[in-house]
Amino acid sequence: MAGFIKQQRLEHIRTDLTARHLSHLTAHAIAARWGYVRPAVFSRAFRAAYGEPPGEYRPGSDVIGDRAGGAPPRAGCGDRRAVRADPAAGLRCR
Repeated sequence: MAGFIKQQRLEHIRTDLTARHLSHLTAHAIAARWGYVRPAVFSRAFRAAYGEPPGEYRPGSDVIGDRAGGAPPRAGCGDRRAVRADPAAGLRCR
């Protein structure tokens, strides 16, 4: 039963990470809404379930493109999550 509950909580978090109306919240703030109060515990559980950390799962956070079909990734280093869209350049702003 505990595994089912954990799976459901992670699925709700995964859905919320792609919700535009929640894009102003950090991944850890969203996780806290679903009962994950320790960021490290949440990050490990999310990575184990989905194969990537929650910050990289969000639309616009990967180098090549946006998996949800919204805005393209941000280019420039003003945002701490920003990365260059040209992987050949080899530059990452993280």
